[in-house]
Amino acid sequence: MSTIVEEPGYKVTQDYLRNIGIVHIKTNGVITKIHNPNDTFSTIGTHVDIQYNNQTIVQKLHFLVEVSDNLRDLSVSEVRCKSIAGKKPSPDILEERLIRDPMFTSPLTKQLPCDSLEIRCKACNHVAVRYDSNDIKRFIDIPESDWEEYMDLWHCHKPTSNKTYNDDLSNVHNLLQNNRKMIKPKADLPILFSDMTLLAYSKSIGSKSYNDNDDYVCENCHNRMGKVHFNGNTQDCDYYLEFYKTDIVLLFNDKHNKSTIFEVGPLDWLAKEILYCISMYGSRMFKLIPPPEIKEQEGSLDIWCLDHGISLGINDTMYDHLLKAMYKRHNGQLPGNQNIQEIEIKHGDKDYKCKLYMELIHEIKNSKKPLINSSVNNALEEWTPVYI
Repeated sequence: MSTIVEEPGYKVTQDYLRNIGIVHIKTNGVITKIHNPNDTFSTIGTHVDIQYNNQTIVQKLHFLVEVSDNLRDLSVSEVRCKSIAGKKPSPDILEERLIRDPMFTSPLTKQLPCDSLEIRCKACNHVAVRYDSNDIKRFIDIPESDWEEYMDLWHCHKPTSNKTYNDDLSNVHNLLQNNRKMIKPKADLPILFSDMTLLAYSKSIGSKSYNDNDDYVCENCHNRMGKVHFNGNTQDCDYYLEFYKTDIVLLFNDKHNKSTIFEVGPLDWLAKEILYCISMYGSRMFKLIPPPEIKEQEGSLDIWCLDHGISLGINDTMYDHLLKAMYKRHNGQLPGNQNIQEIEIKHGDKDYKCKLYMELIHEIKNSKKPLINSSVNNALEEWTPVYI
């Protein structure tokens, strides 16, 4: 999912409030009427007329609305209309997570069989690894990188302060932790998916593709895409690749030369983490914590998630599956008695963690902001609304 980038000038937003069946239309111009240009007497509105810079702009609505007489003659900057679709239930959170991060077995298996699969550099689109149809038979998900932190949700015999117990390899915690290191791709199962990375088997890699610190870099633009994991020394030719999802693109080609692209952006990762905490803990307030290396200069970010599965129209573009949220720099003060969940980047080396955190801050600040009323609640004036 691409970042919603702020644009200057004329703007109209259409926010479908599914819980109450209302479409909220706001603009930095003046709304004069909502109508159907093909049927003057229609009770179904398909367009909105907006005065902006002494011009009338006829903007198509992304959501059909009910039109009454009081909507045919307006002079307002915002208006609420009944949606023809009516009320809708909240979308399934698991489905929302897979939409924001589709690099998992369930959505990608639908692309099989394919003619070929390519792992490409997101920065320059250079092909890093290519698999033919005979190489890819299935996909498998592996445990998330921080699975042990969620042990309270499913595990009966958790680690204790008892050193004998904790050192015992029969302890399920240690057994899984040690066995996880043995999980790696192979020729008949070349791709494994985790929460932030995918593990890939490759028959060969060029000497320009990795550095002395085992960074896997794009041969074309030298973008850091992941890590090379050697089993032994570099001459053994026994290795696998670990790609960061946010730095790659998966491209499936079918036999009709049609391509399907899958990618995950920094905000998609953040949205997936927030949705997970909502489903598991019922949290709405989050603290995004920077890596230790930049914690002093950057500080943490408070995020207040108001709703998920949002459909939003901005001018001529439609966006789905967004989070409606507010954010501010953390200052130790949060409204009410909130269940606050901390979100950290726990995978990758320190350079990757710092890079991803800075990309997150940049995209949050530059993501599309709703049009704000002139009268703002003083208690919320330090919060900035945003769609993630």
